[in-house]
Amino acid sequence: MIAEKQKLYELRRRPPPQHAAGDVALIYATSPVCRLVCACQIEEIITMESKALWNCIGEQTGCTKAEFDSYFAGCSFANAIKLKVLEVNLPALSRIELKTEYRFTPPQSWRWCHDLSKILEKR
Repeated sequence: MIAEKQKLYELRRRPPPQHAAGDVALIYATSPVCRLVCACQIEEIITMESKALWNCIGEQTGCTKAEFDSYFAGCSFANAIKLKVLEVNLPALSRIELKTEYRFTPPQSWRWCHDLSKILEKR
């Protein structure tokens, strides 16, 4: 959903560090795709009470209100990471390359990437 720009916010029970805004995250699709599908720039990190967060961005999260409420049940605050898909062609990297060269271990679906140029050189 992120790669197709149907989902603009990634939800997290624990917030990433605020300094992550501006960094890049790599998105990996699990089976049957099993590859990096996109790179996204972190535009903003939002932390607020879950009801307020849903009212602000709910329709852009790729989930229903019930799914949202279930995910954040028991949390005092909810966190959202605003993503901007970068228009780059990612190389086809094997699971072994992702693990050994980038410490990215599928089926993990999310990984910070501090130097996107290193991955793009693999094309």
